[in-house]
Amino acid sequence: MTEYPLKIIATGHSNCSPLWSTSVELMVPHFRVYYIEDGGGAVTVCGKRYKLENGFVYFIPGSQPFINHCDKRMNVSWLHGLPANPRFETMLAKVNIVLKWSFTEFAVFDTAFKRLGKIDLEELNSDWFELHAMANFILAKVLSFFEKKENPVPIPPELENTLDFINRHFTQNPSLEEIAGHANYAPIYFHRLFKKYFAVSPHQYMERKRMALAYGMLINSSRTMEEIAELSGYRNVFYFSRVFKKYFAVSPGSVRKRKMLP
Repeated sequence: MTEYPLKIIATGHSNCSPLWSTSVELMVPHFRVYYIEDGGGAVTVCGKRYKLENGFVYFIPGSQPFINHCDKRMNVSWLHGLPANPRFETMLAKVNIVLKWSFTEFAVFDTAFKRLGKIDLEELNSDWFELHAMANFILAKVLSFFEKKENPVPIPPELENTLDFINRHFTQNPSLEEIAGHANYAPIYFHRLFKKYFAVSPHQYMERKRMALAYGMLINSSRTMEEIAELSGYRNVFYFSRVFKKYFAVSPGSVRKRKMLP
């Protein structure tokens, strides 16, 4: 698969207090990576409580019900991300627990963790590459857990090539016929094969990629809503807002206004 499977949408460093705690279950589309530098807390995911301890790195899955707990204080560096291809999305959907590693396994990325929240996620420079190297390392840890539970089925080369085409043209929303033509398959057969391997249709996959792109721009840029809609492949900003709210359960304006929390 030629595309990087992870879309980093936000990073930061926060000093959490009891105000970080939530009294009811919440749900966000993005997964969270925490490095607890001082203090501690807990998070309940899918009804199971996990303690967040100083000196550990945690992967908290997205799209799962959670509750935050912080009785005193917690100093945390954090990263939010979304899967950027269907294979990774399918894998992450199976992770419904919190994964934990000692920070000693990530010591080589000490500088990157300290700079979370200070790196321009849209500027291609050495900081960007170091951040993505760290995210890629975390991704390897998550996939290692997944592969121990599952036995991933190899993707046919024709689908790999077609994914490359989709990843380069998803904002243009190519037709099923055009996409299937790159695999030399009939559209109906290709649609069935794509859904078999990725559990989503080509249309759903492209829409999710457009939504991830829009989400990242809302958080990390000052572009207007009209510009974000157009860059994400939507000519009508009102239709874009309707699709966005249906996908994330919040409006794009709400995402832009609210402060990103760890």
